[in-house]
Amino acid sequence: MTKINLLINKLIEIRRKRRIVIFVATTAVVILSFMLGIFLEKWWQYQGLRQELTSLEGQFLEIEEVVVQVETLKKEKELMKKRIDIIKALLKTQMLWTRILEEVNQSIPAGLWLRNFGFQEEGKVELKGSSLGNYPIVNLMINLKKFPLFKEVSLKSIEKTSKGKERIQNFHLEFKVGG
Repeated sequence: MTKINLLINKLIEIRRKRRIVIFVATTAVVILSFMLGIFLEKWWQYQGLRQELTSLEGQFLEIEEVVVQVETLKKEKELMKKRIDIIKALLKTQMLWTRILEEVNQSIPAGLWLRNFGFQEEGKVELKGSSLGNYPIVNLMINLKKFPLFKEVSLKSIEKTSKGKERIQNFHLEFKVGG
């Protein structure tokens, strides 16, 4: 009979199992180390993104404040623009009426005086006055027609009155103002 030493086969088998266990353990350690490395890298990226997000939120709040200020300034600008437009319109109107008064004053001949000067709707001006005769009234109408600002000069009425020895003509004129 032959003697077979099973002990060597057992040792070889144990060594093989030990190598498999060491291989599996080493592979598991390498995989776990690799996964831990990936986890730490992602965690650092996450922390960096959180800090960046916090920074961006702060910047957003600052920008939001600036936007509110810009909106307020835009509203103030619009208000100022409206005020400027109103002032320009008033100045233009004021200059127009100043010019009307100046040209009417230049048109008044000797022997005629005004009692009433009124502005009506639709750009009409009404003059009421008195004269020592008809010629000053006619001269006033001719003088008014010479100015391009006045249109449609018309005599509405004449009334004759007497004060002592003097005969006075009360008149009513009307004309349109055109730019």
